[in-house]
Amino acid sequence: MSPPTDRPFKRRPLARLLQRYRYLPAIVGGAAIIALARPPGWWSLAGAVAVVAGTALRLWAAGYELPAAPTKMPIPAAGPYAWVRNPRAVGAVAIGMGLAAWGGGWEPWLALAVGAGLAWQGTVRARRADEEKEHLLGWEYRAYRAVVPLWLPRLTGLPAGAPARWRPGAALRGEWAVLAFVAAVAAAAGVWGSAGSRLG
Repeated sequence: MSPPTDRPFKRRPLARLLQRYRYLPAIVGGAAIIALARPPGWWSLAGAVAVVAGTALRLWAAGYELPAAPTKMPIPAAGPYAWVRNPRAVGAVAIGMGLAAWGGGWEPWLALAVGAGLAWQGTVRARRADEEKEHLLGWEYRAYRAVVPLWLPRLTGLPAGAPARWRPGAALRGEWAVLAFVAAVAAAAGVWGSAGSRLG
């Protein structure tokens, strides 16, 4: 592995702000989804599929992330990182849009707004993460970044750069809060939407 580069980080105050308050957009979006929930329809099934897919992707990615030892971190070409550089953010966008549809979001603007907001937040934070990994891993990470996209997955995955296996314990530790949030918003939106239809 090449030694860390000595190129200084760019100042990214917005990225630091979004990292500090990273759960705030999800809370606001979740509250909007619940408040605007409608009776279930065909879009709810599509939303449920998106939520399950996004959650599975995040669990898959979290199981391949290594403990906090960045100087020993290999190029992350295992699991979903062989196809896309930002799989947990991709999963977050799918979950957000899926929850909006699950909540009876016949208003397409809600799903689009939630998805666009999460994609913007993920892009800003990913730029900072790319800088940190490039600083630690040098040319090896630059080569990885050049061939693995941030959002749209490659058609074929990269071969794993180092032996790796999916760790269910790490996946659950990394994603338990997301799982609880998704379950709470989905349940609340379903109850609120059904109650609204009875009252209406």
